[in-house]
Amino acid sequence: MVTAYPQLFIGAAVLVVLAGAAVLAPAITRFDPAATDFSAVRQAPSALHPFGTDQLGRDMLSRAIYGGRLSLTVAVSTVALTLICGATLGFVSGSRRGWVDNLIMRVMDGMLAFPGLILALTIAFVLGPSVTTVIIALAVARTPPLTRLIRGQILALANRDFIQAAVAVGAPPLRIATHHYLPNLVSLLVVQASLSAGTAILTESSLSFLGLGLPPPAPSWGGMLREGYLYLEIHPLQSFIPGALIFAGVLAFNFIGDGARDVLDPAERWRRTP
Repeated sequence: MVTAYPQLFIGAAVLVVLAGAAVLAPAITRFDPAATDFSAVRQAPSALHPFGTDQLGRDMLSRAIYGGRLSLTVAVSTVALTLICGATLGFVSGSRRGWVDNLIMRVMDGMLAFPGLILALTIAFVLGPSVTTVIIALAVARTPPLTRLIRGQILALANRDFIQAAVAVGAPPLRIATHHYLPNLVSLLVVQASLSAGTAILTESSLSFLGLGLPPPAPSWGGMLREGYLYLEIHPLQSFIPGALIFAGVLAFNFIGDGARDVLDPAERWRRTP
């Protein structure tokens, strides 16, 4: 199984390490991530500070681990909200047709006219920097593509014999949705959730880097990258550490998404069968 789907297991292993460190942050770290020490400014890695310290003498290991807790929380919350909104709107649009479908799709088209990052930036600027704002901004930016994707799948499934049979025998719409549509959308939703989580980490880091993400002194990988950017020439480690963690988080979710697609796709499983 491991050799058949190496991407899935590599991604899962990296994610378990990142999530485990975030959950066990109080037990792993020795310092408060917001505690300053002006006698230990921009120190190199040592036994006391394995990742060194930043421009305010804060321990980089503590900030990296607690930053991962916030970044991963934002990613998971964003994906959950996106799946709820996108799947609901996509199902309603694909199953109701008529003016309901036209209204939802025109709204989604209007939102898709803006680049996702620009849309998230606008929402974050209007609502102000906070964890809730970032989650809402990212979910709004990611909902239109998922809505269109789910709508397309619903339209394709609506003409299948088992759906037509359920409608013919008078099955309630809710039962058709939960017992017929949803099982055929699970693989798609799992893959999209994994890929969207990686995108959420990257977009949240971009918002924090631009000053519209999680407010300081709360540590986040994007915020740490923004702070380290100012000292890139004299203390490159301050930017390298959060950049490497962002890379690892995005890569882990992308690997999980690709691996999940291979596992859940019957055609792919058939090709891999000896």
